[in-house]
Amino acid sequence: MTVNLLKNVELKKKKTSYSEFVTQVEDEQNRMCDQIANIKNFWEVPRQLKQKVGQDRQFRDFFGDTVISPIEKDEISVLENIRDKFRGLDIFAEEIISKTFHITIHDLSSGKRNVKLEEKVKSNEEKCREIIDELKNYFEKKPDEAIVKLRSTRIYPVSNIALLVGFNPVTDRDYKIMLNLYQLFENVQFLRYAPRFHVTLNYFQSRSLKHMEIEDFEKVLLATRDFSMELTLDLKRIEYQHFLNMNHYECKYKI
Repeated sequence: MTVNLLKNVELKKKKTSYSEFVTQVEDEQNRMCDQIANIKNFWEVPRQLKQKVGQDRQFRDFFGDTVISPIEKDEISVLENIRDKFRGLDIFAEEIISKTFHITIHDLSSGKRNVKLEEKVKSNEEKCREIIDELKNYFEKKPDEAIVKLRSTRIYPVSNIALLVGFNPVTDRDYKIMLNLYQLFENVQFLRYAPRFHVTLNYFQSRSLKHMEIEDFEKVLLATRDFSMELTLDLKRIEYQHFLNMNHYECKYKI
């Protein structure tokens, strides 16, 4: 395997420029926020949320693996503060432990734990270890390429599942590194959807929200529209992790 994190990006077998990617991400997030005003009469609870959150608001057993980049303590504090703006709303599941805040590099496999999924995760782990070892060698030769910057886009709800802070790479260089890094793990598990870099602040409760609850949520969402921050990621700290639920992550391998 040859690693080149500064080559032109080919995403889902299509050449995609930095400007195209940024526009796609921002358009999607704005559309999701605009939809809030149109769903006040019916808040659908998606299957993906029911898998993760029970009727008691607690996280359910949900097994899988992922590749992530940790974020710094001072950056976590900023994210905790913006999450506090939503604290008065009784619409979220149990609180995500903030020390688990991270940027997902690539989702891998997940679902209800069974033998087939455990075998897939085991296979993923072997492949991810090889990739991470290659990245270690790469960053030893090109340490400057291990540092990338992301800038927040906006806070938005994704598909009635969770409240996220969206992020985009700051420069074309950051974009190439992040997307080519993503592409390495795409060879482990191909995903139908494109990468969307984010930090998850909260999951919604696994129930249909009431009209007034959605209105109150929309008001806080608008009030935080101008939130802005930057993250500096050190990709020498990326981790391959297993998770048992949305608050329980275990690092299995890292550089």
